[in-house]
Amino acid sequence: MASMARRFSEWTIAKHIIDLELESGDIIVKDGSLQTSHTNEYKCVDKVFDKAIEKNVIFTGLSKTCRLTTDTQISLIDSIQRLAEELEIKYDKWCYYPVARSKEENSEHRAIIMVVKLNKHAYTSFRFEILKEQADNMSKKDILDVVSAIADNSKDIRLPGYPYGLIDADLWARVKNDELDGYKTRLYSELSRRGVWPQVNPLMKIVNSHEKLDNK
Repeated sequence: MASMARRFSEWTIAKHIIDLELESGDIIVKDGSLQTSHTNEYKCVDKVFDKAIEKNVIFTGLSKTCRLTTDTQISLIDSIQRLAEELEIKYDKWCYYPVARSKEENSEHRAIIMVVKLNKHAYTSFRFEILKEQADNMSKKDILDVVSAIADNSKDIRLPGYPYGLIDADLWARVKNDELDGYKTRLYSELSRRGVWPQVNPLMKIVNSHEKLDNK
């Protein structure tokens, strides 16, 4: 439930930003894939993508992790990185485009996938996606211009090759471990005030065994 709430909130905020903050030619970078994973999530996502197309705001997504594999079950990212090394690519930043295109009828993943290295000091490459309807109308130069614009904002020394905006968003959005107990106390207090703590507490015990072991 928490994951669903976060995902739908992210899409809603993205639509708000596109509608009120961005202009034609701007680029929005979502933290993660453009693929939907929850029931009916695509209905919300379609509205966001349609708004991006309407305003000509380029919608992209960059994933910190990627579990895609080749047909030999080797990591896709690692395979492309090794290929770049074998070809002795000298560029500070590069992209492998395209890796895959979503099918026309696939409403749950409207994207073209590529792999990008956004800084010469980056410790790894990343999976990067562009909204398919927009990418299909872009030349290779247009694609490279989008990647280059994001690369220009991926020079932070804390994580070279990762867009600064996503680093900053993570910093402000993350609930730190030393804050967690305070939030739990406030939540438990509110549940008690509403008289539902006796019903909720047994359910929490069912799923927090890992947490108990981690504290031993």
